[in-house]
Amino acid sequence: MKKAFSVHNLVPESILARADSRSSFACDIDHYSSMPLADLHRATETCLKNVSRLDDEYGIRKGNQCSPDSDLRLVIVPELWERLRAGSRMPLRRISSSLAEYDPDKPSVFRKLLSPEAISELRQGSITLRARVEFAKTLSVGAITEWTRFSILGVRIGNRWPSDYPVYDTAFAYRLAPAIAWRALRFVTTGTL
Repeated sequence: MKKAFSVHNLVPESILARADSRSSFACDIDHYSSMPLADLHRATETCLKNVSRLDDEYGIRKGNQCSPDSDLRLVIVPELWERLRAGSRMPLRRISSSLAEYDPDKPSVFRKLLSPEAISELRQGSITLRARVEFAKTLSVGAITEWTRFSILGVRIGNRWPSDYPVYDTAFAYRLAPAIAWRALRFVTTGTL
């Protein structure tokens, strides 16, 4: 008999092993996955507003927006939400970054403040991020779910705190992202939100 797929299957064993309290961590994941959809969306917005700034920590402004952390925040979670609630992709992504909407050719007072190198880096970063967003739009929810699982495994936040540490960064990467992916996958396979 085939084992039922659960939200816990999305959290790699190595992440579970780094939790101080594995049972408490599992309860937290269950809490997010059982939230009403509106509450889960509010939790997503709250986490995104409070996680560490990607551009400061991981060089997003320098075109390095291909880290697992930025994939989760800027591409994967907004795309999963788009599958659950049409029209939510862009507002969620803009909480963390407006790089995908950046147009270096548009006149701006800030262009006078930036060096040609900075403008070039922003241009390349915006092109790369837009390409990743467009790529995500073409994927099935199953493929995005796998991408979520691999990104969770690679996020850099795990180098700083245990998996179940009570900060927004770990909550977003290790508890909220798997819950959203699981809900989207459940929705496309069973029609149940």
